[in-house]
Amino acid sequence: MPHSITKRAASDACASFGQYDNHWHAVNGVGKGVPTLSHESSSHAAIHCLVPSGLRPACRLLVCLALCMSAVMNTSCGRFGDANYRQAVESGRSTIETVAEMEQVFADFPIQHFIGHSGGGRRAMTWNTEVLLHDRYILTMQVPIAVDRSLSRVDEVLGEPNFWIWEVVEVQLRPGGGSSQKIGQNWDFDSEAWARVVEHGGELQAIGVHLIEDRPVTDFRTSQNEARRQRQVPR
Repeated sequence: MPHSITKRAASDACASFGQYDNHWHAVNGVGKGVPTLSHESSSHAAIHCLVPSGLRPACRLLVCLALCMSAVMNTSCGRFGDANYRQAVESGRSTIETVAEMEQVFADFPIQHFIGHSGGGRRAMTWNTEVLLHDRYILTMQVPIAVDRSLSRVDEVLGEPNFWIWEVVEVQLRPGGGSSQKIGQNWDFDSEAWARVVEHGGELQAIGVHLIEDRPVTDFRTSQNEARRQRQVPR
Protein backbone atom coordinates (compact mmCIF):
# COMPACT_ATOMS: atom_id res chain seq x y z
CA MET A 1 0.00 0.00 0.00
CA PRO A 2 1.43 3.41 -0.93
CA HIS A 3 2.19 5.83 1.84
CA SER A 4 -0.35 8.52 2.64
CA ILE A 5 0.47 12.21 2.80
CA THR A 6 -1.91 15.14 2.67
CA LYS A 7 -0.92 18.73 1.97
CA ARG A 8 -3.24 21.57 2.87
CA ALA A 9 -3.08 25.31 2.31
CA ALA A 10 -3.97 27.75 5.03
CA SER A 11 -7.32 28.43 3.36
CA ASP A 12 -8.28 24.75 3.81
CA ALA A 13 -7.92 24.90 7.57
CA CYS A 14 -10.73 25.37 10.07
CA ALA A 15 -12.06 28.88 10.39
CA SER A 16 -12.14 28.32 14.13
CA PHE A 17 -12.65 25.49 16.55
CA GLY A 18 -13.41 27.36 19.71
CA GLN A 19 -11.44 27.69 22.88
CA TYR A 20 -10.54 24.22 24.16
CA ASP A 21 -9.04 25.53 27.38
CA ASN A 22 -7.90 28.74 28.99
CA HIS A 23 -4.52 28.92 27.29
CA TRP A 24 -4.62 28.12 23.56
CA HIS A 25 -7.29 28.69 20.95
CA ALA A 26 -7.56 29.23 17.20
CA VAL A 27 -9.33 32.11 15.47
CA ASN A 28 -9.40 33.58 11.98
CA GLY A 29 -6.80 36.14 11.04
CA VAL A 30 -8.86 39.32 10.77
CA GLY A 31 -9.65 40.10 7.13
CA LYS A 32 -7.24 37.44 5.91
CA GLY A 33 -9.08 34.14 6.35
CA VAL A 34 -5.91 32.65 7.83
CA PRO A 35 -6.00 30.69 11.09
CA THR A 36 -4.09 32.21 13.98
CA LEU A 37 -2.98 30.33 17.06
CA SER A 38 -2.92 32.35 20.25
CA HIS A 39 -0.98 31.42 23.34
CA GLU A 40 -1.62 32.94 26.75
CA SER A 41 1.04 32.60 29.42
CA SER A 42 0.33 29.83 31.92
CA SER A 43 2.13 28.34 34.88
CA HIS A 44 0.96 24.82 33.98
CA ALA A 45 3.10 22.13 32.35
CA ALA A 46 1.70 21.25 28.93
CA ILE A 47 2.14 17.56 28.13
CA HIS A 48 -1.07 16.44 26.44
CA CYS A 49 -2.16 16.36 22.80
CA LEU A 50 -5.20 14.44 21.62
CA VAL A 51 -6.97 14.86 18.28
CA PRO A 52 -10.78 14.55 18.47
CA SER A 53 -12.31 12.15 15.95
CA GLY A 54 -14.87 13.24 13.38
CA LEU A 55 -13.03 16.37 12.24
CA ARG A 56 -11.62 17.21 8.83
CA PRO A 57 -7.85 16.48 8.69
CA ALA A 58 -6.99 20.19 8.60
CA CYS A 59 -9.19 20.80 11.64
CA ARG A 60 -7.57 17.86 13.40
CA LEU A 61 -4.14 19.33 12.74
CA LEU A 62 -5.04 22.67 14.30
CA VAL A 63 -6.69 20.99 17.25
CA CYS A 64 -3.54 18.90 17.70
CA LEU A 65 -1.36 22.00 17.77
CA ALA A 66 -3.59 23.77 20.25
CA LEU A 67 -3.89 20.82 22.59
CA CYS A 68 -0.21 19.95 22.30
CA MET A 69 0.65 23.36 23.66
CA SER A 70 -2.08 23.70 26.24
CA ALA A 71 -3.18 20.62 28.13
CA VAL A 72 -1.71 20.17 31.56
CA MET A 73 -0.24 17.41 33.68
CA ASN A 74 -2.76 16.38 36.31
CA THR A 75 -0.72 15.12 39.24
CA SER A 76 -3.65 15.40 41.64
CA CYS A 77 -5.24 12.35 39.97
CA GLY A 78 -2.04 10.37 40.38
CA ARG A 79 -1.22 10.35 36.70
CA PHE A 80 2.35 11.56 36.97
CA GLY A 81 4.70 12.89 39.58
CA ASP A 82 7.70 14.86 38.40
CA ALA A 83 10.23 12.05 38.94
CA ASN A 84 8.30 9.19 37.38
CA TYR A 85 7.17 11.39 34.50
CA ARG A 86 10.76 12.17 33.60
CA GLN A 87 11.65 8.49 33.91
CA ALA A 88 8.81 7.59 31.56
CA VAL A 89 9.99 10.12 28.97
CA GLU A 90 13.54 8.79 29.12
CA SER A 91 12.19 5.24 28.85
CA GLY A 92 10.22 6.13 25.72
CA ARG A 93 13.25 7.71 24.09
CA SER A 94 15.07 4.39 24.31
CA THR A 95 12.19 2.00 23.56
CA ILE A 96 9.99 3.65 20.90
CA GLU A 97 11.62 3.01 17.53
CA THR A 98 10.14 6.06 15.81
CA VAL A 99 11.46 8.33 18.56
CA ALA A 100 14.99 7.00 18.11
CA GLU A 101 14.68 7.53 14.36
CA MET A 102 13.54 11.12 14.80
CA GLU A 103 16.40 11.90 17.16
CA GLN A 104 18.83 10.49 14.61
CA VAL A 105 17.57 12.13 11.43
CA PHE A 106 16.76 15.48 13.08
CA ALA A 107 19.80 15.64 15.35
CA ASP A 108 20.56 19.20 14.19
CA PHE A 109 17.15 20.59 15.19
CA PRO A 110 15.51 21.32 18.56
CA ILE A 111 13.45 18.29 19.63
CA GLN A 112 11.25 17.63 22.65
CA HIS A 113 9.26 14.64 23.91
CA PHE A 114 6.22 14.73 26.16
CA ILE A 115 3.43 12.41 27.28
CA GLY A 116 -0.28 13.05 27.79
CA HIS A 117 -3.15 11.03 29.19
CA SER A 118 -5.34 9.68 26.39
CA GLY A 119 -8.54 9.16 28.36
CA GLY A 120 -8.45 5.42 27.63
CA GLY A 121 -7.58 4.36 31.16
CA ARG A 122 -5.05 5.32 33.79
CA ARG A 123 -2.14 3.67 31.94
CA ALA A 124 -3.18 4.61 28.38
CA MET A 125 -1.15 7.57 27.18
CA THR A 126 -0.26 9.52 24.05
CA TRP A 127 3.41 10.02 23.27
CA ASN A 128 4.37 13.23 21.47
CA THR A 129 7.66 14.16 19.81
CA GLU A 130 8.00 17.70 18.48
CA VAL A 131 10.75 19.02 16.19
CA LEU A 132 11.32 22.66 15.23
CA LEU A 133 12.52 22.88 11.62
CA HIS A 134 14.26 25.90 10.10
CA ASP A 135 12.69 28.28 12.64
CA ARG A 136 9.52 28.09 10.57
CA TYR A 137 7.92 24.64 10.87
CA ILE A 138 6.67 22.43 13.69
CA LEU A 139 6.75 18.67 13.12
CA THR A 140 4.81 16.55 15.61
CA MET A 141 4.64 12.77 15.91
CA GLN A 142 1.99 11.09 18.07
CA VAL A 143 1.65 7.44 19.00
CA PRO A 144 -0.53 5.70 21.61
CA ILE A 145 1.39 3.97 24.38
CA ALA A 146 0.85 2.12 27.65
CA VAL A 147 2.96 2.78 30.73
CA ASP A 148 3.69 0.48 33.67
CA ARG A 149 1.82 0.61 36.97
CA SER A 150 4.36 2.97 38.49
CA LEU A 151 3.85 5.39 35.58
CA SER A 152 7.62 5.56 35.15
CA ARG A 153 8.24 3.33 32.11
CA VAL A 154 6.78 2.93 28.62
CA ASP A 155 5.60 -0.68 28.49
CA GLU A 156 4.11 -0.94 25.02
CA VAL A 157 3.39 0.94 21.79
CA LEU A 158 -0.32 0.46 21.09
CA GLY A 159 -0.64 1.69 17.52
CA GLU A 160 0.97 3.29 14.50
CA PRO A 161 2.47 6.79 14.72
CA ASN A 162 0.95 9.73 12.90
CA PHE A 163 2.76 12.88 11.83
CA TRP A 164 1.82 16.52 11.30
CA ILE A 165 3.82 19.45 9.96
CA TRP A 166 2.55 23.01 10.06
CA GLU A 167 4.17 26.19 8.84
CA VAL A 168 4.26 29.28 11.02
CA VAL A 169 4.34 32.32 8.74
CA GLU A 170 4.11 35.06 11.38
CA VAL A 171 4.53 35.41 15.15
CA GLN A 172 3.30 38.34 17.20
CA LEU A 173 4.57 38.58 20.77
CA ARG A 174 2.15 40.15 23.23
CA PRO A 175 3.30 42.84 25.68
CA GLY A 176 1.77 40.98 28.63
CA GLY A 177 3.25 37.64 27.62
CA GLY A 178 2.27 34.94 25.16
CA SER A 179 2.04 35.16 21.39
CA SER A 180 -0.12 34.67 18.31
CA GLN A 181 1.01 32.53 15.38
CA LYS A 182 -0.36 32.70 11.86
CA ILE A 183 -0.40 29.25 10.23
CA GLY A 184 0.43 28.66 6.56
CA GLN A 185 0.61 25.32 4.79
CA ASN A 186 0.29 22.04 6.65
CA TRP A 187 0.76 18.35 5.97
CA ASP A 188 -0.13 15.10 7.69
CA PHE A 189 1.32 11.67 6.88
CA ASP A 190 1.51 8.10 8.13
CA SER A 191 4.15 5.62 9.23
CA GLU A 192 4.79 4.34 5.70
CA ALA A 193 5.64 7.85 4.53
CA TRP A 194 7.85 8.27 7.58
CA ALA A 195 9.78 5.13 6.64
CA ARG A 196 10.66 6.79 3.34
CA VAL A 197 11.85 9.90 5.17
CA VAL A 198 14.14 7.74 7.32
CA GLU A 199 15.45 5.92 4.24
CA HIS A 200 16.43 9.30 2.81
CA GLY A 201 18.16 10.54 5.95
CA GLY A 202 15.39 12.88 7.09
CA GLU A 203 14.76 14.46 3.68
CA LEU A 204 11.07 15.33 3.67
CA GLN A 205 11.23 15.98 -0.08
CA ALA A 206 11.18 12.18 -0.42
CA ILE A 207 7.46 12.27 0.36
CA GLY A 208 6.71 15.49 -1.49
CA VAL A 209 7.04 17.92 1.42
CA HIS A 210 9.10 20.91 0.33
CA LEU A 211 10.04 23.25 3.17
CA ILE A 212 11.38 26.79 2.98
CA GLU A 213 14.78 26.52 4.63
CA ASP A 214 16.18 30.05 4.27
CA ARG A 215 13.37 32.25 5.63
CA PRO A 216 13.23 31.92 9.42
CA VAL A 217 10.25 33.58 11.07
CA THR A 218 10.99 36.41 13.49
CA ASP A 219 10.28 35.43 17.12
CA PHE A 220 9.45 31.83 16.14
CA ARG A 221 12.04 30.42 18.53
CA THR A 222 11.06 32.81 21.33
CA SER A 223 7.43 31.71 21.10
CA GLN A 224 8.27 28.02 20.93
CA ASN A 225 10.77 28.21 23.77
CA GLU A 226 8.11 29.71 26.01
CA ALA A 227 5.73 26.85 25.23
CA ARG A 228 8.48 24.33 25.90
CA ARG A 229 9.42 25.90 29.21
CA GLN A 230 5.84 25.53 30.37
CA ARG A 231 5.92 21.80 29.71
CA GLN A 232 8.77 21.37 32.19
CA VAL A 233 9.95 18.13 30.63
CA PRO A 234 13.43 16.85 29.69
CA ARG A 235 15.12 18.00 26.49
